[in-house]
This record gives sequence, C-alpha cells and structure tokens, in this order.
Amino acid sequence: MTMSRGNPGLPQLWVAPEEAGSKLQLTLHFDDKQCGCLADRCDLAGVRDFSMRATAQRQSGGKLLVEGSVEATVGYVCSQTLLPFDAAVNEVFEQTYWPEKAIQSGEDVELDAFAADDPEPLHAKGADVAELAFQHFSLAIDRYPRHPDAEPMPAPDPLAAADEASPEASQSPFAVLAQLRGQPDR
Repeated sequence: MTMSRGNPGLPQLWVAPEEAGSKLQLTLHFDDKQCGCLADRCDLAGVRDFSMRATAQRQSGGKLLVEGSVEATVGYVCSQTLLPFDAAVNEVFEQTYWPEKAIQSGEDVELDAFAADDPEPLHAKGADVAELAFQHFSLAIDRYPRHPDAEPMPAPDPLAAADEASPEASQSPFAVLAQLRGQPDR
C-alpha cells in the first residue's frame, strides 16, 4: 500500500493485488485542509468529517476487488433560496480491477450486464482506492440541493402557458424559416 499525492491536496492510496492476499483493511480520514481541497474539487460550499473505509482482496487471475464506503458532511447552498445548509453523504462502492493485459486481450473477460461497474484496469502501482472513493463521493452529492425549509416549487401549468402563448410562438419552426426566406408557408 503506497500513499502519494496526485491531485494537489488530496492523497492517493495505491493497493497492489500482491498486498491484498487476504482482506486488507483500508481507512482514510481527511483533515480540514484536505476537506477544503475536496470541496473545491467538487464545487461545494464545504466538506467536513470525510472518511473512507474499504477492504481490498486479491481475486484469481491477478484481479483485485475493492469494497467500501465514504461518509462526510457536505456544506451545500440551496439552489432555490441560496441559504447554506449541511447534509450527510453516505455512499457504498464496489469495484473490480483486472490486469490491463486481460482487458486488452479480451481473454476471460465476462462482463456482467447486471454488475454495477465494468472492471477497471490495474495500473503498474495497482488501484488507487482513494480516487475510487472520491469518484463515488462526487456522484453521491446533490447537484441541485434544496434547503430543508425551502418552499416547494409550484408545478408548471401547461394550460396557462398555452393561453399566454403569442401566435408567433405557436408557429412551427418551419413556418418561421419560410417567412424569413420570403417563401409562402406550405
């Protein structure tokens, strides 16, 4: 298991299949500076208490199975009211890594249509479990967060919109193009 820095301020946690003979327990906890870097990377108001717990286990054929979870408190800004608020993010993940040669050659590649993710290639260093956790964290965050106290937005009324529409708005795009070209509408 190797820790290094790839993204400025965010750690990498490389695991090679040889290191994960039996289940290898992995944990990662961020300090305030690392949480700030993650918030910047994900365009969030803030991140607190980010932690990852995972296991890595070698599989047959030099494959690696990583299972884990990420937890954090995310600082959001409401997309409707612009009020700040916090929410918990809890995301579970699972990923298999295969040797690049096995993926490139197509040998013994049996893709499961019902599996959550296709296998990822193992790099020379192994698999970056921290990056896997960051990716699943970024997929779990709400891109249009709403403050818990925000009023529900009214549903659009399609009948009212049709009544307010001008005659020009109800023309087909082809009729408008024909008028612009000076041709009679067909």
